[in-house]
Amino acid sequence: AAHLQLSQSSIRSYMRQGKLRAFRVAGLRKVLIPRAELLKLLEPTVGVSENGSNA
Repeated sequence: AAHLQLSQSSIRSYMRQGKLRAFRVAGLRKVLIPRAELLKLLEPTVGVSENGSNA
């Protein structure tokens, strides 16, 4: 979370919403997030503005 400059609650929220795929490690209180998932989260998204043009 600190590496991404996000709070832990934001990371958990992304996981619950399906925006970030993660895996729990059996027997440990750890969650592993694949590097590809982190990179996907950091990619800028192209949105559409209110007038319908690309942002």
